[in-house]
Amino acid sequence: MMKEEDMVELLRHYRHDWMNQIQLIMGYASMGKLDKVKAKLDDFVAEAENERKLQNLNMPKTIIWLMSFNWRYDNFRINYQVDLEDTTIPINDDKIHTRLNKMMGILIDHSSKMELYNGEFTLKKQLETGNVQIFVSFQGDFQNVDNLQQLLLEDQAIQEVKIEQLANANYQCTITWISS
Repeated sequence: MMKEEDMVELLRHYRHDWMNQIQLIMGYASMGKLDKVKAKLDDFVAEAENERKLQNLNMPKTIIWLMSFNWRYDNFRINYQVDLEDTTIPINDDKIHTRLNKMMGILIDHSSKMELYNGEFTLKKQLETGNVQIFVSFQGDFQNVDNLQQLLLEDQAIQEVKIEQLANANYQCTITWISS
């Protein structure tokens, strides 16, 4: 269970982010850039819809982890996408949360403190089994990628770890597993 102080801190960061976005919209409106205002509002509606989908799932630890991620990690950022309409699909929140924390420890050990790593977290329904498939992907200048891949694959539940070198000499590391 989350401590009251942690919840207040989460809400403080959340409010701060929304106020920044509102100020941006107000700036566009004051300059008469209504096309930018509309585009930003469309982005907010899509983001709120995605948050609604996430919050309707029975996985409170993972939800808090995702919603507070960008404030807890100095050089990692994550966006999330929920491609699930059925909120009754069984999801093991404890296993997902534990796996995400372990995965981040490994990624941090193979990262540079001066590099910004951008990530994506996606939940999808696997068509063949009806289970939830989880994709986590980060881009950045990872170090010792062979060891990174080996350590990530030590978790027997991980289906696949794919590390690709990108054109800018950075890597994209994608981790996939099925929630059980």
